[in-house]
Amino acid sequence: MVVNFFRSRGEARAFDIPRGAFTYDSEGDILIGSVPTAWLEEFGPYLVKAFRKAFSSAEEKGLPLTEIALHYGGARLTAKDLRGGGIVYVFPVRK
Repeated sequence: MVVNFFRSRGEARAFDIPRGAFTYDSEGDILIGSVPTAWLEEFGPYLVKAFRKAFSSAEEKGLPLTEIALHYGGARLTAKDLRGGGIVYVFPVRK
């Protein structure tokens, strides 16, 4: 069976990267945020999962990691571990 990897899986959407922050608890559930709800529902769970994994991996290795800063595409993301949850700051980057 041949799989067509170039087949469209839906229409591509352009969106603006918001400016704001959101918090999550120790279970990874998003608590509150100042970014638009639609954006938070779509991207928040992926970001929380990635940051929680990075913080827990560092803790397992004995590394004192408390903050992660990422520059990705048109966004700057900063996550801070709050020992039982965290906060993620989202900033658009204008070129």
